[in-house]
Amino acid sequence: MALLCDLGRMEEALAYLQEMKDLGLTPDVVVYNWLLKGFSQCQTGAREGVESIWRRMKNEEIGYDIVSYEIRVKAMILQERADEALKLLDWMRGHHMKP
Repeated sequence: MALLCDLGRMEEALAYLQEMKDLGLTPDVVVYNWLLKGFSQCQTGAREGVESIWRRMKNEEIGYDIVSYEIRVKAMILQERADEALKLLDWMRGHHMKP
């Protein structure tokens, strides 16, 4: 999974995620963080990919960790969404998270 995400082969990574689920495996936050990171580095579709994975994590009750938030903040900055990134950083600080 990590290699596919590092190579930007996100469709294959998503297929691998589905295969894991089909085998009865439960992906954890680390798996989803790889997907977040992979999508955040894509040239096209980065915002939609990151937001889609973020929603999946919420819907599947995968708890976000500090790495998840850091990846999301970095993605927002790369996507020229600095105001949103600053709001998220403020929220993190308000919840005693140290980025």
